[in-house]
Order: sequence, then structure tokens, then C-alpha cells
Amino acid sequence: MSRIRTLYVATSNAGKVREMAPLARPLLEALRAADARLVARAAREAEETGETFAANAWIKAEALASELRAEGEADYAVLADDSGLSVEALGGRPGVHSARYAGPNASAEAHVQKLLAELGERDERSARFVCHLALLLADGLRFEASGECEGAISKSRHGDGGFGYDPVFRLVDGRTMAEIPAEEKNLVSHRGRAFAALAKKVR
Repeated sequence: MSRIRTLYVATSNAGKVREMAPLARPLLEALRAADARLVARAAREAEETGETFAANAWIKAEALASELRAEGEADYAVLADDSGLSVEALGGRPGVHSARYAGPNASAEAHVQKLLAELGERDERSARFVCHLALLLADGLRFEASGECEGAISKSRHGDGGFGYDPVFRLVDGRTMAEIPAEEKNLVSHRGRAFAALAKKVR
């Protein structure tokens, strides 16, 4: 395994980067790169055309790695995340289109409002968050892992924390993702579980 000085996270989502920072520490330790910089950088050309979270994660990771190689970068790793919400009553939607559900440039609030409108007053509201991580090292080594979190969609927003669909994703204990402390969220969330699984794979 080559030396890693920089871990590039293939995203421009500020909320996701904030959430990933503490989650990435065990991964960097497993990579023997605890002092590596964490840099957010989305690939300039990475169309998320995959039909699965895994496919889209690899599209983003490979696109950014290609750009870095063309720029002469070395001693790096690229980490890409593709994640979203799968709602049972909607046949798994919004799924891989979670970030574009209400349109490519729509706000997080617009996505939430579309989701609540589509579900309406129906009783069946079970859902799960899914995250797939793709890790690509400069020397060509590849690792991947997934994580899920089961819950249900509430009928209205609750809580001020988190981002995206967090205010309407209700955990089994009744609280939404936006109502729990960040430290607790990192333990139970789909992304936290994916990071934990990935760190075990690279040890």
C-alpha cells in the first residue's frame, strides 16, 4: 500500500464533508495515514448514470482519480460516497436519484417536500438510508463497503441538525436523524456503518 498524504473526498456537498471528517479518522489510521489531509473535491466530469449506489460511487471515484493522475498527483487516495433514501411505498424511490429528486438544482427542502407530497397520508412509510463507499488508492488498490439504516418517513419535519432528508427520517426510537447528536448519528447512520466496514477491510 502506497503512502497517502491526501485523502480526496469526491464531493462538493458541504454537509457530507462535515459529517465525513470524524468518520474518516479510523479509516486513515487503518491506511497508516493518520496525518493525511482531508480535501473535498468533486470530479469535473462524473455523470452519475449508474443504476446502483455502488456504480455511482465508483464513477465518481474513478473520474476524480483520473483527473489527479493527469495533474501529476501522487501519494493520494480518493474516497467517493453515493448514498440516498429508499422508501418502500414508493418502490425504492428516490434511491440513486435522492440528490436530484425534485430536479438537478433543487434545494434540500424541495426534495423533502416532494417526498412528503408523494407519500401523503399513507400509513406505510418504512424507509432506509443506504450508503456505498468506494476507495481508490494511487497505486490501484480498490476497496468498497456499504451501510444501511432502517427507519420511516415522518409526516412533518423535526429537528434542526443533519442535512438532506434527515429531518423527516425517523429512527426506530421515534427521533429523526436531525434530532440526535452528531456523535450518536455517526454510530447509527448508514454512512457511519459504511465507514466502519470500510476501515475493517483496509486493515
